[in-house]
Amino acid sequence: MESTKTSKNWGGRREGAGRKAAGETAKSETVALRLSPEIKARLFRVASERGISASELMTRLIETL
Repeated sequence: MESTKTSKNWGGRREGAGRKAAGETAKSETVALRLSPEIKARLFRVASERGISASELMTRLIETL
C-alpha cells in the first residue's frame, strides 16, 4: 500500500487562526427559558417590528424593571 504525503502545515494551532476575541463589551451569557408558543411569537414579532433581536428586546425590557 502506497502512503500519501500530507502537508505538515495542516491542522493544529497556528498564529492568527481561529475566531477573534469579542472584547470586553460583547460578553454575555446564554439563558434558557420556556415560553408558550403565543408569547414566543409575540416576542419575535415585536422585536422584528422594532428592528432588533429578541435578545436585545428582552435586555431592554429587563433593564426597565
